[in-house]
Amino acid sequence: MAFKRFLQNIILSYKSIYGWMSLSKYLSLVILVPFFQIALFSYLNYFINGVEGMRYAALGNALYNICVFVVFTMGSSITSERRLGTLQTVMMTPSNKIVLFITKSIIHIFEGIVTCGFSLFFGKIFLKLDFSSMNWFQGIIVIFTTTIMMIGVGLFAGMIGLLFRRATPILNFINISVFLLCGVNFPIEKFPVFMQAIAHALPLTYGIRLLRLAYSGMSIYTMDFAYLIATGIIFFIVSIRIFAVSEKYSRQKGILEYY
Repeated sequence: MAFKRFLQNIILSYKSIYGWMSLSKYLSLVILVPFFQIALFSYLNYFINGVEGMRYAALGNALYNICVFVVFTMGSSITSERRLGTLQTVMMTPSNKIVLFITKSIIHIFEGIVTCGFSLFFGKIFLKLDFSSMNWFQGIIVIFTTTIMMIGVGLFAGMIGLLFRRATPILNFINISVFLLCGVNFPIEKFPVFMQAIAHALPLTYGIRLLRLAYSGMSIYTMDFAYLIATGIIFFIVSIRIFAVSEKYSRQKGILEYY
């Protein structure tokens, strides 16, 4: 019964977000727009570092698309509830709020995985990706594991949406920071030490490294795989702890409404 309700919430969430959108607009949102971003940074790397630079950026940006869908949409789901005037009602329900917001984001998680897959497909055609050495089984493991571990970061972004009436600029800052720090387009070893420390605390950093290993046909079962899981679990636990405090604070300060 609980699982059936879980599926119903996913379907309702999908209809409420995309019910007004035509198929062509939806495909451009999920496939075309992310691909043009990947193409931009891949070709920039091509002119700087040649074909290897292009492939480096293409793989990093393909996996980063998952972060965009998981982190930003989980954070903005709370903001949208506030804007529609339904956040107070949601927060008063007896159901588990963490499960509720994850349910609302399930469709976006699948979108991120699909977009990542299409990005790799287009990368073979336009961005000189050569999958002859690719270990596809391990690559799929990396993509799904990274997606699951980034849910914790998405919940953390959700706390931002709960604490601030207009959290979109902060959520954009989080997304851009992850894009900069996680080695999407260039190695994090180029950063100052303190920025490397932040990068090593983010699951996506290890997910991108592992995807590049799988692309080269090397084993992903390294310490980076353990770090990917560990950092994701830590973010998840911390986010759950903070959620209770954030919920209480938002009630006390009366910031569950949008005005």
